[in-house]
Amino acid sequence: MKLHNIKLLRQLFLPLFSKINPGNITINHHWTGERLLLHSFKHKGYWFYGKNRERKTMELAAKLIRENDTIVEIGGHIGYLSLYFSSLVKGGKVYVFEPAYNNLPYLKENLKTKENVVVIEKGVGSCNTHLPFYVENLTGQNNSFIINFPGYQKNKENAFYQEKNDVDEILVEVVKLDDFVEQMNIVPNFIKVDVEGFEFEVIKGMLCTLENFHPILMIEVQDNFEPIYQMMKKYGYKMLDENLNIINSHERLWMNTFFLHQDAHYKILNNLNIPS
Repeated sequence: MKLHNIKLLRQLFLPLFSKINPGNITINHHWTGERLLLHSFKHKGYWFYGKNRERKTMELAAKLIRENDTIVEIGGHIGYLSLYFSSLVKGGKVYVFEPAYNNLPYLKENLKTKENVVVIEKGVGSCNTHLPFYVENLTGQNNSFIINFPGYQKNKENAFYQEKNDVDEILVEVVKLDDFVEQMNIVPNFIKVDVEGFEFEVIKGMLCTLENFHPILMIEVQDNFEPIYQMMKKYGYKMLDENLNIINSHERLWMNTFFLHQDAHYKILNNLNIPS
């Protein structure tokens, strides 16, 4: 039995580890073998679970991403997926949006040798503006434009994290993805969205991109399930979970979801044995 499955051991170990730990460490990326800088406690999920962390999602992404693709990653955290995407597209390009000051030092360090990756220190939403952004000091994975984001409260409980005043409010520049795509003159093939409850706002800002280019999307859906389901269905997308099960109602829409256009991605869907 592993530690992460034993609540009592977690309850004893994690509060102590939050106070006494080696700080920053370097591990080998489980999928690329490259050097990955992380904080031993704050980013423990990456070494705690090893390659089994979101394995099916990683494997499916590799089937959908091709060499020379253009990827837009909205929510880069410390660059774990960015490195993976970089290795998959090879001569392609990866544009990574990440506005959080606690994630950017790790993200930049981990990607500093990647000529095919561009880091944009901004958020993404439904319009070009500035918005309050809530930066949490537990993992940096639950930074959100949503105040008191429920996902962070749950992760605090799971980590037995008792710190108070652990969320900072900052003002962040937000861009509309449609405008970014037009300004950069790019055609996204794959868009990953992990924005802690703000995903519907991100989608509303990329409707022209969806209509014109039909990119594959990978979205961690945590809120606005019915509006997202109806919107993506309207734009001709099929929705799949990481096990390739078709999602045919908003009640089944949850966390890592893949969106493939029923016409533009007909061959891919056929190769995955997904009925039309």
